[in-house]
Formats: sequence, C-alpha cells, structure tokens
Amino acid sequence: MTTFTNAETITDDQIAGLARESGEAGDHAMIAICDIALGGDPRPEVCRYISRYDKDRIDAKFATVEAARAECARVIADAEAQRD
Repeated sequence: MTTFTNAETITDDQIAGLARESGEAGDHAMIAICDIALGGDPRPEVCRYISRYDKDRIDAKFATVEAARAECARVIADAEAQRD
C-alpha cells in the first residue's frame, strides 16, 4: 500500500519544493498558498501576478496555516498518485 502525503505528514521542505515547482509552472496562486502554509503572508512579488479574484479566493479559503498546508498536501498527494 502506498502512503501519500497528507496534512499531518507534509513537511516544510515539501511545501518549499511545491512552491519552486509552481514558480517554474507560473502558478502564482499556488506559490501564495505555499507562502501561507509556511507561516507567512504571500510575497508582494508573487501577489502582483495574481488576479483579484484569485487573491480573494486565497484569502477566504486558505486564511489559516492549517488550511494552506492541507491544500499543499492535497496537491502533492495528487502528483504522487499520478506517478504510481
């Protein structure tokens, strides 16, 4: 049985890696979520590329570190599942 990353097992290194990969893909909204997951606010240089709609959605849905970490874990688990 394969164990996938979840909100309880995700590490800061995994989140930082997701942020890097998201940057390479141009997914600024995911970078902002990673910033929140790591305990901070989205960086201004990231926010300038996010639409007002996405910014409002991120602020509402991922306002806590826990919610942002859970989303990062979901994205990583989806990628892990695709590799299997």
